[in-house]
Amino acid sequence: MISAIRVISLVLFLVLSYGCVSRSHVEMVRVSERGARLRSPRLEVLFEDGRLVECRHLKGNVMFSELGNDSGTLEYGVKIGETGGYRHPDRRSVFNARELEDGWQLSWRGLGDGSDFSSDAEFSVFVSTDSSGALVLSMSSNVASSGYHLPLVNISPASRLVMPHRGGVAICHGKVDFTERYMTGPDCEAPVFAIEREYKSLGMWVEAAEDIAYTSVLRDGRWGMGFGFELPAKSFELKLDGFAGDWRMAMAPYRRWYRAAHGESMDLRDKYEGLESLIQVVVDRGGTTPNLSELLPSKSVLWYDFGSGVLPAKTSRNGSSAYAHGLRWVLYELASGMEKSRIWGGLHGYLPVSGYLFGTCAWIPTVGADDDATMHAIASTSDSLGGLGMVNGEYDRVGTGEMGAHLTERAILFANKNLVPVHPMRTLKGDAICLYQGIDGTYTYCDDGLVQTMFGPNGHEIYARLHGVKNYHGTLHLPGWPLQDNWGLFGLNPDVHYALTPIEDEQPPSLRVVSLPPSVRLERYLEQGGFAYLEFVSDEGTQEVEFKVEVPMAYRELWLNGVRQERSPDDRYKGRLPLSFLALRNPASPPTYGYELGHSETKAYRLMRSGIYAHSGGVRVGDLGEVRAAGKQDVYCLGGRGRRCFDFAIRVPSNPSEMRVWYRDFGESVGDGILLSITVNGVEKHRFESCVEAPVPSSRPLRFERKYDHEEKLAVIDFTEYAGQGVVLSLIVDSKKDTLGDRFHIGFPWLVRLREKTE
Repeated sequence: MISAIRVISLVLFLVLSYGCVSRSHVEMVRVSERGARLRSPRLEVLFEDGRLVECRHLKGNVMFSELGNDSGTLEYGVKIGETGGYRHPDRRSVFNARELEDGWQLSWRGLGDGSDFSSDAEFSVFVSTDSSGALVLSMSSNVASSGYHLPLVNISPASRLVMPHRGGVAICHGKVDFTERYMTGPDCEAPVFAIEREYKSLGMWVEAAEDIAYTSVLRDGRWGMGFGFELPAKSFELKLDGFAGDWRMAMAPYRRWYRAAHGESMDLRDKYEGLESLIQVVVDRGGTTPNLSELLPSKSVLWYDFGSGVLPAKTSRNGSSAYAHGLRWVLYELASGMEKSRIWGGLHGYLPVSGYLFGTCAWIPTVGADDDATMHAIASTSDSLGGLGMVNGEYDRVGTGEMGAHLTERAILFANKNLVPVHPMRTLKGDAICLYQGIDGTYTYCDDGLVQTMFGPNGHEIYARLHGVKNYHGTLHLPGWPLQDNWGLFGLNPDVHYALTPIEDEQPPSLRVVSLPPSVRLERYLEQGGFAYLEFVSDEGTQEVEFKVEVPMAYRELWLNGVRQERSPDDRYKGRLPLSFLALRNPASPPTYGYELGHSETKAYRLMRSGIYAHSGGVRVGDLGEVRAAGKQDVYCLGGRGRRCFDFAIRVPSNPSEMRVWYRDFGESVGDGILLSITVNGVEKHRFESCVEAPVPSSRPLRFERKYDHEEKLAVIDFTEYAGQGVVLSLIVDSKKDTLGDRFHIGFPWLVRLREKTE
């Protein structure tokens, strides 16, 4: 739980001079020995020792910052770019308040830097309001340094900080997955940010006629967060104001000022002759995605092969690449599998701030992503920020339920409907994040923190992504999932990333699970020509459960946890978790000793993170790539993106026996290697990692280095405990996140009778 002592230190490094223009008056509420409390039409602020220590929204009495939240850390900010010349007021300083014609001058004589104290140094803050009633702060000092600190501290940990970092990000205390990150423009794209709390917001911004060269930093430490700008030694004014509504209202004054100051460039950015001139496809992966021109109805195609999935082009609605590169905003939505820093905000941390301020685009690039979590983050980041449609570099056919297929389906929607983000100057309803205008109406993207959904103009669900849920109630489908009914999906794994589609199964699962205890989830569903197989698990451990599954009569033999079952008249079965349920079309017979279980027509199947197989029909071993040898056995390439499997449903002989199979990693000593898992009825019996992190001996501080294993190996599994049982033997190869250099080969297993055991 968050204690009462928390802080977000907002530091502005500004060299400001006060300009004498007509402004409305600021009311002095109270003067103390260390500072003063002042009031504008909408805000009441308290200055102490050169810091803003309290800030209250008068309409609604919302405290954005108040004494008691002070953490005692980051007192004067993070001091990035510190040159040693910064000095600040402290308890030894002498405070004085002087009323001016249009405001107040607050001065502290005597400044320190944490060690030395100069009694002649002075720091002043000039406080006034502009014609709209917003507070205007400017600063000066007689100390030579590259900037002055005016931190806003004690901000409530219940607040949310919103800033235009890489498109727009929302920061909550304790929910940023890094400790410190330095950012330079255009990562942080404008000197404007907002704090939200209780349906009110505080806006803070700097209006500068020219581009500002600045660096920003965000740090989320043990006691709180810090955020700051370092701006050049020029004359700027900081504005603060309170608003009813969210960050859009708080940033609206900066948006209006920017569009008025840069109207010509905004007109150029928004100008296009018609929908036919929109860029729809950007190919940046060297042609790894086939037939993009046929896949998407592109009107204008920009080819830019950067080679690694990174697209450095600028945003634009025009079909000219030269014009695209002429704009200053980066393609901040793009996250590739090799650029994890692009998705540090996670799945639910982005807001369309930059699009709201500057306008956005409608491109469809190809990207490189090797795991579902990265693809999920790519899609959620893009949906939140106002585009783009994206296609994964290793194309997945639509309707399979895979996250890569979701990217393709989403890109087709953006292209067919010409989706362009719209950013109204109002607070959106509910959990809506971003709006899109298509040729047939307005589309709404929503994120409730668990389920992300795109709704069409008629309010129907177009697609959705899930993470952290056990059930889903809606109209969308998860192809291949045997646990779905008229209300939605159940038995989901909260740790898995799911992509839902409106496309119904071309071939629905043969087995249909009708009921399942709430604590139980589906770990895996496998269906091949001669059998279907279910695995159930629970975080609550081993227990006996009852479930209901409808099994077609074509399956003539049923096995539950390796024990033969009679068909239940009411489709109900009981078993102990972890539970395996195998349905065979033909009665199983034991394999012949010494003969491999596979053959030239055997297929490798891609196993999704959700535990179901993609509807790709599998790949024959002869099409997997080069066949090599290990231990006098042919071994086949089972590496590549995601997880690939060989599965065999067998009846184990009654006599004691063991399973053997040769394997070897022929890959290079790069990347994170592969993980081999050999399971029997879902229980892992053999595990191998070709790359492990090992400590470097005698290193201080302790360092780790990657150790690779490229030797051929023989896996041996004792099958005695399964004698006479029907089981599913699975050889699962996981390429993990980095597939660079992966060339793992494994053969077909065979059984050996123990009394005939020889090397």
